[in-house]
Amino acid sequence: MTAPNVDQLVLQILGKLQLLDASGKLSMVDSLSVIDIVQELETNLKVKIPTSVLEMDSFKSVEALTGFAQDVANGEF
Repeated sequence: MTAPNVDQLVLQILGKLQLLDASGKLSMVDSLSVIDIVQELETNLKVKIPTSVLEMDSFKSVEALTGFAQDVANGEF
């Protein structure tokens, strides 16, 4: 099975949730946005993300979120 392109997936999710500013940077993410992002990642990657691994640092930038999503896709949690 081919692993999903996590970089593109993260950008798609952030675009869908309107969390990117005009320059493509992550706009303000609050607790409700985190829930929406996690739900989208779980649905698209077909995984369950334990709440124990959620840290706000993972949601501070597109790069940090992509790294987190890659870890999730690789089953590191």
